[in-house]
Amino acid sequence: MQDIVLKYLKKHRQAFTIDALFEGLNLKGAEQFKALARALNELEAHRKVKLDDAFRYRYIKPAKTLTGHLDVKAKGYAFLIPDDQDHPDIYIPKGYTLNGMNKDYVMVEIRPGSGRRQEGKVIDVLKRHYSTVLGTLKLKSKRPYLKPKDRSIKIPIYLKKKSLNGLKHNDLVEVKIKAYDPLHLLGEVSRKIGEKGDAGLNILTKIISAGFDPVYPQNALDEAAKMTMKETFHRQDLRRLETFTIDGKDAKDFDDAISFQADDHGFTLWVHIADVAHYVTPGSGIDQEAYARSTSVYLPTQVLPMLPEKLSNDLCSLKPDVDRFTVTCEMHFNEDYHIDDTKLYESVIHSNARLTYSRVNDLFKGKKPTEEEVQLLKTLRPLNDFAKRLRKNRMEKGSLEFHTDEVQFTFDKKNQANQITIKRTGEAEHLIEECMLSANQAVASYLTTRNLPGIYRVHDAPERDTLEKLAEVARHLGFEVSKDIEHHETIQAMIEAFQETPFEKGLTMLLLRSMQKAVYQDHQTPHYGLGFDDYLHFTSPIRRYPDLMVHRILKTFVFNDAPAKEKDALRSQMTAVAAHTSAKERDALQLERDVVAMHKAETMRSKVGNWFTGIITSVVPFGFYVTLENTVEGLVHISNLGTEFFQFDDETLSLKSLESDKAFHLGDKVVIQLSKVHVYDGELDFVLGDPNESHRPE
Repeated sequence: MQDIVLKYLKKHRQAFTIDALFEGLNLKGAEQFKALARALNELEAHRKVKLDDAFRYRYIKPAKTLTGHLDVKAKGYAFLIPDDQDHPDIYIPKGYTLNGMNKDYVMVEIRPGSGRRQEGKVIDVLKRHYSTVLGTLKLKSKRPYLKPKDRSIKIPIYLKKKSLNGLKHNDLVEVKIKAYDPLHLLGEVSRKIGEKGDAGLNILTKIISAGFDPVYPQNALDEAAKMTMKETFHRQDLRRLETFTIDGKDAKDFDDAISFQADDHGFTLWVHIADVAHYVTPGSGIDQEAYARSTSVYLPTQVLPMLPEKLSNDLCSLKPDVDRFTVTCEMHFNEDYHIDDTKLYESVIHSNARLTYSRVNDLFKGKKPTEEEVQLLKTLRPLNDFAKRLRKNRMEKGSLEFHTDEVQFTFDKKNQANQITIKRTGEAEHLIEECMLSANQAVASYLTTRNLPGIYRVHDAPERDTLEKLAEVARHLGFEVSKDIEHHETIQAMIEAFQETPFEKGLTMLLLRSMQKAVYQDHQTPHYGLGFDDYLHFTSPIRRYPDLMVHRILKTFVFNDAPAKEKDALRSQMTAVAAHTSAKERDALQLERDVVAMHKAETMRSKVGNWFTGIITSVVPFGFYVTLENTVEGLVHISNLGTEFFQFDDETLSLKSLESDKAFHLGDKVVIQLSKVHVYDGELDFVLGDPNESHRPE
């Protein structure tokens, strides 16, 4: 019946009531009328026909549509992140998001945009992401409503009065959405989060909104409190082997330790990892909470741990001068610095020293060592030379090395950021990185060659079309780019060519966005960014659940010959664990980025009205982003570019005036004034300065 109706409507190209269609199709009787009604309902639901206000049905010409998740920005525009990972993101202008909210699963109709860029319009919200929204309670209007902390939510959220008992105007609350209407949402307050002016409320709100709980459940804490170290009889005793940790000066969870020796046939590297799986058993309260979190989240002022502190900072922390249970990956490297033998086993170690990156870097630069450090340097110096050779080999085989700025903050007494510094890495950080990469690669190879299950860290190659777009922009800016754009050597050459140029940050961002996202999956495929055939995460079970699962696999299949039922149960979990932990990792990374952006905005709050010099690092249809020397970024909106009409050029990533030669390109240096700071959202608004006026930029 649906095909018959569509054919008729398409042929006649006009609107018909159901009665007119019934007559026009020569249908007879009540049953055929019901069948017609059912067909029209189905066709309307699938957007193949449209029902107008006069109850007439009209054929809809098929439009290209995509489904995916919405990424809504505070200024009202959005991007569709398509299900099809090969398809670029779709820009959705302000006013075209329907009543969709951030992370909703939607259907978008594709239409031409400016230049070659496609734009979209949300035509259906298929699945809501948020069932709750955090915001400020507003009780002084005729109808109580919630002002969401997330400024991307533009649709009004009205509240049921019976849920407001005892609450005050401007309280921060969590609201459960009860109804999604086209023009507004209806909700009820489910809990109070805090009151206006409470310290740390912004970060707390971001943590809860991201789906993380700032408080560890009491039942899991009680489990951890009862845990102690037991049994050592089946473990290899490595307590006499010189062992040390190297971490940041503020670190407390030391989950990896190193031992190293050279011999006549090469080198032996021991990477000892905290035996978290010994304490966290499947199905326990701690295990359930660890799985729900999937990762530790590292914020500038606090850590949201995956495990209770009794484990992460004590029993599973490889502190000096105490015995600790570990899983050791012992690797022998030949004289060409390639692994020729790997041994994996449960062990007990006794760390000799807790070193910091900053101190080891100072020692490598020639600072005078203490008496204890003199002995350690006999191992550290040859280990550093060894790590440098591993790094050289890795880069020659195709590993990519991006140069991005990592920032750190200083805070005032109210925990508000007031200064930004750029964090520098040295040889000590690279040394540990190479040791961890080697262990992760060795364990992955060990599992794959024995056809054992695993959770692998994979990174697919980027799409050629996306890279070609980047290469086109780079060539326009004067860079030479080889036609072999997919080769690692070409990409690394671009990274190095961009360095120390005004285009470095903008083009590096574009290059990073052209890369696929690294994820976890239950089968091995190559890791493009590292250039490894086999790779997984083994070295951080304190803070990553996939690593804990890898340890369980080793205990079940390698260290012990577990019953078949136990092996099958573990195998069956791999797919679900990989998908869940990948999603939680994305949430954690986004939370970390959002909090860093908020702290950056805090440092700029007192500087509204000041002038700055910056570099254009991103150009979009609605304006361009300017980055300052301290890494802070802000938007110059297209509406603030004067009276001329500017058009976005997708091929050159620039805004060009249609009335003059004026244009704004990636890498241009501009003078701008800070006009507004949205602290919670981590967003800054700039306005362009007049180059003919005298400004004193900071």
